[in-house]
Parts: sequence; C-alpha cells; structure tokens
Amino acid sequence: MTAVEFWSSRPILAHLHQFAQARRRCPWAVLGVAMVRAAGIIPPATGLPPHVGGRASLNLFVALTGPSGAGKGTSESAARDAILFRWHHGDPVELPEFPIGSGEGIARTFMPPATGKGKDETDAQAEQITTAMFSVPEVDTAAGLFSRSGSTLESELRKVFSGEQLGFTNAQAHTRTRVPAHSYRCGLIVGVQPGRAGALLDGADGGTPQRFVWLPVLDADMPDERPDEPAPVTITQPRFSGDLVVPDVARDAIDAHQLAMHRGTVDPLDGHRLLVRLKVAAALMVLDGRDEAPTINDEDWHLAGVVMAMSDHTRAWVQRERTEAARRSNRGRALATAERDEVVSDRKLQRAKQAIVRWLNKRGELARRDLLARVKADIRDYFDTAVAELAEDGQIVVIEVANGTRYQLTAEGTAVPEVQPPNPQVNDAVPEYSAVPPATVTDLDSRRSPETERPKLSCAKWFDNHIAELRAAGHTTAESFAVFAAGEAAGYNRQNLATAANNHPDVRVAGRRNKGTTWSIDPTQQIDYKPVHEWVDDYLATLPADTTEIDRGHFRAAGQQRGYTWENLRKAIRQHPRVDPQPVRGQRESAWILLPQDVAS
Repeated sequence: MTAVEFWSSRPILAHLHQFAQARRRCPWAVLGVAMVRAAGIIPPATGLPPHVGGRASLNLFVALTGPSGAGKGTSESAARDAILFRWHHGDPVELPEFPIGSGEGIARTFMPPATGKGKDETDAQAEQITTAMFSVPEVDTAAGLFSRSGSTLESELRKVFSGEQLGFTNAQAHTRTRVPAHSYRCGLIVGVQPGRAGALLDGADGGTPQRFVWLPVLDADMPDERPDEPAPVTITQPRFSGDLVVPDVARDAIDAHQLAMHRGTVDPLDGHRLLVRLKVAAALMVLDGRDEAPTINDEDWHLAGVVMAMSDHTRAWVQRERTEAARRSNRGRALATAERDEVVSDRKLQRAKQAIVRWLNKRGELARRDLLARVKADIRDYFDTAVAELAEDGQIVVIEVANGTRYQLTAEGTAVPEVQPPNPQVNDAVPEYSAVPPATVTDLDSRRSPETERPKLSCAKWFDNHIAELRAAGHTTAESFAVFAAGEAAGYNRQNLATAANNHPDVRVAGRRNKGTTWSIDPTQQIDYKPVHEWVDDYLATLPADTTEIDRGHFRAAGQQRGYTWENLRKAIRQHPRVDPQPVRGQRESAWILLPQDVAS
C-alpha cells in the first residue's frame, strides 16, 4: 500500500492528512499524536487478550523525530484541534497531560488522592486519575532523568507499556505507590532529535526503542499551496467492556514469531514490534469511530502495518543520523587533537633551536654530546631536527671530527634569529622556518592602528574560499600550519581558524610531520592516516607471537616514519593495555614488556 492509498483509505485519515498540511505540520506526526489520544479514551480495563503470556495493555508510546524547532510541540496542538473526543453524554474529554519526572512520579499520578486528614489516609471518594498523557518535548530531558543515580524511570516506562503493576509497596502509606496492573491508561509522546536519540536507542537491549512508534515531523511532500483547514471531527468514547477481539491474521503473525524465537531465528525483542502494531491497530479502530464492537479487523491490522513500516524507516534514519553525528564528532576531536599536538610540537622545536643557539653563543663551539646534554630533557627529541634546520638556514656550522660531530655558530647565527612567515602552503613541500623567533614586545598603539583592516568575511567563509582556491589550483593536500599562517595574515585568530578546519567537510588529517599536520582537501582522496594509539595497536599486532619485549629503536623508527613524534609514540605505547613498563637496573629507560593478548584483556 502506497502512502497515497493509506491516507485515502479512510475518511478520518484523509481528514488528519488535510488538517495537518493546513497547519503546515507533517501528517505522520499528527497521526501519531492522534493515535496516542485515541488509545487514551479506551477504558483502562480493556486490553488485548492473552494470546502469548498474559494480557497486554493498550498504552501507546510515540517518538516524534526531527531537528530542533521542526514542530514536535505544534504537531501535538494540531492533533488536539483536529479531533474532539467526547463522552457518551456529550461533554468533551479532557485527557490529563503531565510532564514526565521520575518512575515513582508516574506511579503516584495514578494513586488515589490523599484526604489531607493524615499522611496514612486516602480519600476513596476523591476523584482518581486513571488516564494520563505524558509529554517529553526534548529527549534530552528523558536522557537526564534516565541517567540519574538510582533512577527507575526507564524500567517503570517498560512496565507502563505492558500495563504492569507500578510503584513500590512500602510500609508507610504516604510513601506507598502501588498501582495495580491494567488499572490505568497511559500515553507517552517524546520529541527526539536524531543526534540526541541515545536515551532511547541505547536501551535497545532492554527493548526500549522497540516499544515506540517512530514518526517524522518533517514532510517532504508538503504542498506549496496550503489546503483549506477542515472542521474538527468528533469521536465518542468507545463503549467497550472486556478485551478487544484480535483478527486471525494478527494471531498467526504473533504465533509465527513465537515459534521462530524458540528456534533462535529471530530477535526476541522484535516481538515488541508486533505488540506495538496491535496497539496501533486498536487506535486506528477508535479513530474510525467504531465504538460499539471491540473488534480489530483485518483492515486495521494492515493499516497498522503501513504505520509500522514508516516507524521502521524513521527509526533507521535516526540511527544513521546518530551514527553520522558521532562520526563527525570523533573526526572533529581527532582533528583538534592533531592541531593541538602540532602546536606543542612546533613550540618544542622552536625551544630546541633557541637552546642550541644560546649555548653555542656562550661557548663558541661544542661537541654533539655536550650540546645535547645541555638541552632540557623534554625537548631532546627535537635536537636533530633543530640542528638540521639551523644548519640549512646557515645559522650554525656542522664540523665532522675523528671522534664525532661538533657545532659552532656562523656570523649570522650570533643573534637569536627571527621567524620568517611561511609562504608555500600545499602538498609535499613543507615550508621551513628560517630561524628561531626572539622574544619581542609589541607596541599597544600599533595593535590599535586604524590602518589594520578587519576581515570582511567570516572566518569559516574565508577558510572555505581558501580551501576552494587551493583545490582550483590543482592541490589535493595542504599543510595546516601554512593555511593557519595565511589566515592569521588575513586577520583571523588561530582558534577560529582551527574551528573552521574542524567543521569543514572536506578537511581530513592525512599525515603528521614534525612541523605539523598534512590535510587532505580532496573529498575523493583515499587516506590512511590513523591516530597514534590506533597505529600502536596495528604495530603490536604485527609483532611475532613470541615477542616478549618491544624493540624501542625499531618502534621509534617505524612510528616516526609514519610522521608521529617520539613524545606521542612513547606516551601511546606506555598507556597501551598490553605494555608493562619495567625498570632496568643501571638504565634510565624502562623495558617495555609485551603482555599476551588474553592477559591484557
């Protein structure tokens, strides 16, 4: 059955479809709310017969899914206005609506009201609530309530779905919240943003998401021209007594699922889907205006199947969106970590260069071992790179002697040199720093100079344009620090530039070097960059099975060849669950003992 056939199959469905579009709301969302309200006017004592196990309740849960501000709350209002429910004597039905709080709070909603005469007394004559609608506009609210220490909300909602006994039988009456099974009718509507659906989807093992009908709040087929709003339809409360009659086609489907479950060929939690479908069929029966015979017919069942197909489609979409949001978040964190490591690495390299120049300026000439010993331990890993760059820039002279290597300053290197801004920005040519920057003092007045032109574009827009220009020039990669330098020269700060990089869909980490991160800027390019801890996992997996100690030199060479700094490599290997650092007598460095996989796990 197509969507067009579904909405035209019954007058009430056609009415809801037109009313929803007249209010610019999605018909599926309005139908979902209408079904919860229709189930709400069925007497609490009426349920579904015990075809499997015990009797089942008609309490119905609906998840309205869509981005924030898409109209979840107004869909509820449209459903209330589209259908007027009345008692048999003609008065309108006012379904009590409550925000959700705790599991105990749900049970207390259906408790007889206290008399006020004493904490242990209740008034049997006072009006007791037996039907209630609970609404959660944002799923974050439910997530916060679920995660509270000692929270019983999620488990109580599962009981509510089945109509089970609620609450707790405590010694004192004022703390007792026992509500008998099938003595209450409850509906639940939750607004769900796809990226924040974890509160429901994470309860899959307990069957929480399978207990909901998932319906969208956005309608891609919304007509350009708003249809006329029809007058509300009036539906009278059903005169049901006893349980509903279930059609054979539904019984057969449930029975087939039970057999398959016993044989292990289906997920037992899928059984909730068939029960939800029966509840939807019962709600469609009430919406059809059949208030005398408590019978779900074959058409109710088939129409409910269309609703459940939309529910399955919507839930799958929510799951995909949530997975994609998690992927984007992980990618952003990885990129931010890479940029942070780059800044730290650059700073340490500059410190190493400054220290080398400073000591050579003091001593005139030093042997490698003497110069290395004077460099602080935390920047010694950058010594070789610093020496190579200073020599290439003409700041120092490397002298090979019989027993090693010595260094001395050139005439140009007698003062601490300045950093020249990098110009090349792309591909394999990594721009080189010509020297080490001195400590400088900036004139505050110069920083306030009116001649400094403020950027005309937002940082994100400038970044998008810059990446587009690089791609148009035929580049597929870019060096991050050079792009940042260009952005800072254009008047943007490093933090905003890093945020723009994190948010750009085509910027991915492709590699790491001592000088920074290489980005891929081509969305079609295949990259194999991994965070250092993932690379360490792969490295350990390639070692022979009988390896008991990690070869430090081989590990360092392999990691640095992939672009990781020794500092990050050493940190990652020490934190790995399979590595047990053991001190070695007479040596500064500990031995890295490799634990067997089964011991580490």
